[in-house]
Amino acid sequence: MEAFDQPWKREIEGTAGTAWGLWDAWRAPKFPMAGEVLEVKNWPYMCAMSIGVAFLPLVFFLSRRRDLKVGGLLFYGALIQAVGSVLVFTVTAASAAGLATTTEIAWGVLIFCQLVLLCVMLIDGLELTEVVWQESFRRKFHPCSAAPLPTAPKVSIHVPCYNEPPHMVIQTLDALARLDYPNFEVLLLDNNTKDPEVWKPVEQYCRQLGPRFRFFHLDNWPGFKAGALNFGLTVTAEDAQHIAVIDSDYQVHPDWLKATIPHFDRPEVGFVQSPQDYRDWDQDLFQRMINWEYAGFFHIGMIQRNERNAIIQHGTMTIIRKTALEGTGRWGEWCITEDADLGLRLFEHGYEAVYMPESFGKGLVPDSFSAYKTQRFRWAYGAVQILKHHWRELGPSGKRLSAGQKYHFITGWLPWFADAAHMIFGIAGIIWSLGLLLFPKYFEFPPNAFMIPTLSVFAFKVAASLWLYEARVKCGFWDKVGAAVAGMALTHTVGRAMWLGMFTSGRPFVRTPKCEDKPALMAVFLMAQEEIALLVALWGAALAIVLVFGHENRDAFMWSGLLVVQSLPYLAALITSLINVFREFHFGHRRPQPVPVEAAH
Repeated sequence: MEAFDQPWKREIEGTAGTAWGLWDAWRAPKFPMAGEVLEVKNWPYMCAMSIGVAFLPLVFFLSRRRDLKVGGLLFYGALIQAVGSVLVFTVTAASAAGLATTTEIAWGVLIFCQLVLLCVMLIDGLELTEVVWQESFRRKFHPCSAAPLPTAPKVSIHVPCYNEPPHMVIQTLDALARLDYPNFEVLLLDNNTKDPEVWKPVEQYCRQLGPRFRFFHLDNWPGFKAGALNFGLTVTAEDAQHIAVIDSDYQVHPDWLKATIPHFDRPEVGFVQSPQDYRDWDQDLFQRMINWEYAGFFHIGMIQRNERNAIIQHGTMTIIRKTALEGTGRWGEWCITEDADLGLRLFEHGYEAVYMPESFGKGLVPDSFSAYKTQRFRWAYGAVQILKHHWRELGPSGKRLSAGQKYHFITGWLPWFADAAHMIFGIAGIIWSLGLLLFPKYFEFPPNAFMIPTLSVFAFKVAASLWLYEARVKCGFWDKVGAAVAGMALTHTVGRAMWLGMFTSGRPFVRTPKCEDKPALMAVFLMAQEEIALLVALWGAALAIVLVFGHENRDAFMWSGLLVVQSLPYLAALITSLINVFREFHFGHRRPQPVPVEAAH
């Protein structure tokens, strides 16, 4: 020990060498010379600060949520207090640590990312609280079982199609022909398919089905899927009152229209949405994983959003009031997620939505990890487009959306911004590790006050996800784990989409291919090459830190552990890609090979 701290020794001995004194550099005693030694001597002040930080949010929550059971009030109240305590502990510990300049700069950057993670933790916790402890649903809709009258309103069903395998589209048309509804038409909108061998058989089959089925082939048509749907509006029967949209791989239930159209008897209803559901996935582990990953959103997120009239309009299995669709500007060709944009515009114009959690149609899940990533990239990129386009209405000054609608549209996409922050965490962790290894005089390990909360948030998210699935999604434990792995595997893809969405605006629409050939072994690396590169870099950095800084350096182990946790989404991507490639060995038999089709870009 020394008499005084000596900051000048940082160049020689690093941070540890500056803090051996009984007094600090300003000659103030660092601890009492008599009595008990306390590691956190100012803990009463920190406790008071944490209570003060959490007090107003706690009062607001407890006064507004009388619909929750006592267990839910206690759980979420404790979570609010825990987040307040973590914030106070993190900031005070970091400010008192005497950090190097480089660490202070890094702290200034990363504290914002940690705030985002804690916000995501509160959002996930609120969803968990509402799912587990909510007394009853305020908005619950049941399908109508009565037979439709001969004078039932006419429905025009639009089926956009681009370069899809004819056999799949014909199965979709057959299911539509079996609808138990007296008054509907079907418009097959084939958009920019170049090969006549692909679209001609579908055109011919529409003729066989009769005058209710009309086929339109559009060459060099602008606007992607939204452009085709807008064309469909121009050729829709004049007496049609509602527009229904399904994807070309969906086989609908005969009762779909009969069960949903009666909800439009209320003039304030702008659209009725049924969940996406899937078929032919149970004998394929990869498709089984992503099926249950999808199920979490439709059986958890959408039901909670429906409570505040804030569901996502997700295109397929949706029915829209025709006058509402035309009155709010039709489909937005500027946005690659035109369905979600339309739903938000309908809310802005004062319409209500009806969400029916019953399944009335089943489509096909993507055949490859690459297609799965492409689909989620489109959703995430489109979300940023929508937020940029509607930011005024989503902000505090917006008057046309309710507080609940603003909450769900912002917080529903906030976890995707957390995925974007994860990219920064991962890359920054690799760079910082190189600094620790190459320039130890100028770089030091971040304080545990930063690393421990980050690891805790990750553990909470995993536990909350499993708990939510246990409460709402009827699948086995390993299906829950598989869904979690599949969702985690998309972290890098979503993060890239969010960053590109923030700085660009013209990414093209790319469809999700169906019925593709089984990928080759090399596709494991092609489908996840960026994730594998980051995985190797993070694991290499973690190993090097442990080897260089020894086995008794607690900070080195903590930092290496954080790097390993940061690598888990990239490991999940590699695992999911491997499962996709070796699919033919699942369940002890070969999977039937689909009819190949060229994937369009």
